[in-house]
Amino acid sequence: MAAIMTARLYSPLLIVAVDKNDARLEIAKRFRAHEIVNSARVDALNRLTAPTDGHRAAIKASLVGATAVELLLRHFHSGLIDASPLITHVFPFHDGLKVYDTCKAAAQEKAMNIIIDIGTL
Repeated sequence: MAAIMTARLYSPLLIVAVDKNDARLEIAKRFRAHEIVNSARVDALNRLTAPTDGHRAAIKASLVGATAVELLLRHFHSGLIDASPLITHVFPFHDGLKVYDTCKAAAQEKAMNIIIDIGTL
């Protein structure tokens, strides 16, 4: 989702979110991805390289690695990107087992990023 948020800063013509998890794809819609592709049901590579109005996908962004994380952290810190919509669950520290269960059932729980509040010992 951070990739979609970052991409929107550059006003792209099209943002396509690809995932195998329908819950994450629904979140991608809320983050204003123009299209979503469930790669468990559709050949994503063919979908992304298929001609559209005579154009093909020119840019593929994958936000992994230290440089990308550093850029995202700068955008979050500056307020350019609001990270709060990325947080789906917050648990007090003493609910560690509930955190584990939520992670284990992430698809059903629609869990994306979980905060453990250590201030609530």
